[in-house]
Amino acid sequence: MSILVRWDNDTTVPIIVFSFDGDWSWHECREAMQHAEFLAEDDERSFHYIYDLTTNRLPQRQYLAHIQKLLLVRSSPRLRTITVIERGHFVETLKEFLMAAMPQANFDNIYFAETLARARARIVTEGGAE
Repeated sequence: MSILVRWDNDTTVPIIVFSFDGDWSWHECREAMQHAEFLAEDDERSFHYIYDLTTNRLPQRQYLAHIQKLLLVRSSPRLRTITVIERGHFVETLKEFLMAAMPQANFDNIYFAETLARARARIVTEGGAE
């Protein structure tokens, strides 16, 4: 599978990291989301998702459509935030595009970062888990 889902063991805050590598399909994405639900099932704390797209290699048209669907999927009510990681030169463009293309989406709990370290730091400094 081109999407790896795992608990982030480098922080005490409960974060599930999705690493999107190479070409991936929407079907694989749905499987990854289900796997994340299984991971969080036995943990009663609220948690955060990080979508690391830095090694993504989908064609832009397909990529943007998948990301839009991914951000509209709502899973557990314990999911507090989603942080999207994308290469530094593209992260702001992606953010602006998605906000313009998805006016119905609530971006209050969706963040964007250039690196995994910055994504972790934002989550930890803004309160981590309840």
